[in-house]
Amino acid sequence: MMNAQPFQCTIKGTVSDTSIEELKLFKFLEVANDSVFVVPVKNGKFNYTFQFDKDEAYRFEYFNHKSEGWIFPFFPIDGEINFTLFPLEINGSYLINKIEGGQINQEYMGFREIVGTQYNIQIDQLYNRWDSLEEAGIFTMILLWY
Repeated sequence: MMNAQPFQCTIKGTVSDTSIEELKLFKFLEVANDSVFVVPVKNGKFNYTFQFDKDEAYRFEYFNHKSEGWIFPFFPIDGEINFTLFPLEINGSYLINKIEGGQINQEYMGFREIVGTQYNIQIDQLYNRWDSLEEAGIFTMILLWY
């Protein structure tokens, strides 16, 4: 949907890893060097407003103090979205990260819950295997999205 006038989306939330000082916000399909919004995180909380002019997915990229990073997709709305974000190291973090706001985000959360519940043991095993490969110096995981 295209609009002559841009929408305004406010994203608020918490990041449980208080070592994270910023979130980078991109349109989902853009590469990291394209237009990026930097969302400051203070004491594990963030509040940021940006404008968008059409319906499309966006993503957060965030890194912890060990330079481990991951991606979290969402769909902006004309209004407010609340997030609760947990670090990748927590088994099942892909199930407990939350988005509240907007119908499509609720549907996306429902999809993630169905997939995560059906495959959570396999997903946790995959994450643990990636960790052991990283520790052995065989593999480096820079970004992970789910």
